[in-house]
Amino acid sequence: MAVTDLGKKVFFLYPPSVIRDEMIGRLLDQEYEVYMLKDIKMCEPLLRSHPESLVFVNIDVGMSEPEWEQWIRKTMETPETAGIGIGIVTYNSDEALQRKYLMEIGIPCGFIKLKLGLDESTRILLTTLRANEAKGRRKYVRANCSNDTLSAINLREGPIKSSGKLLDISIVGFSCILDPDPAFQ
Repeated sequence: MAVTDLGKKVFFLYPPSVIRDEMIGRLLDQEYEVYMLKDIKMCEPLLRSHPESLVFVNIDVGMSEPEWEQWIRKTMETPETAGIGIGIVTYNSDEALQRKYLMEIGIPCGFIKLKLGLDESTRILLTTLRANEAKGRRKYVRANCSNDTLSAINLREGPIKSSGKLLDISIVGFSCILDPDPAFQ
């Protein structure tokens, strides 16, 4: 089965709360493979490991806008990450900034203005994901555990312990929310 048959990993770098709290659930319901990253240092090796993935960058936090521009250009120009689809998520509705990223830099996955509201932003994001064949064709049935009060997960890596709630599970994997975020190294 080809990589696109299984879909692409979708990363959100520094996701704003509306994405963390609302939009991620909608994307998981649609069977997208979604990851939230809160540290750019973790993002770069992941993108090199998954060169056909998509990353949506919140340019409102983490670095200044010129630093984000430099990081995005470098990611698009580096051979190991040139196949990454980059998109922007932001509360900034500056048309000149949007033109710069879409027309001058040429990011392939759009400039999503979160001020449009959750439903409109989700619609735009889902359209972008479909256009980039991020979903693929799933082979396995998933069991939704989000309303099950008995489903839980406990993890340990060295001295770090974390527990959380299972969202869904299949024969090949699961999705969960860990609380607190363990910040594994």
